[in-house]
Amino acid sequence: MGENVTDFVNTWVQENINPTAYAGEGERHPETEQTVEELLAAAESEGISRADIEEHFGDVEDFIDNQFETATDNEVQRLADRDD
Repeated sequence: MGENVTDFVNTWVQENINPTAYAGEGERHPETEQTVEELLAAAESEGISRADIEEHFGDVEDFIDNQFETATDNEVQRLADRDD
């Protein structure tokens, strides 16, 4: 099941997490809560529980929040590289 969970979550993140504005220091991105709900609903439809996800990725809110941060960092870097 572990590989299935990892593949599902990684694919879902690639398809659903987009760059956004940075959250304030010590705050979560405003989109985190809704996105977590969407991920968990999609996972449930595949027979994957929150516990399954957290076993592989840790706290799901922290994980999604970090994914927003990473997507934004990557976009900033892409734009910076384009301007060079």
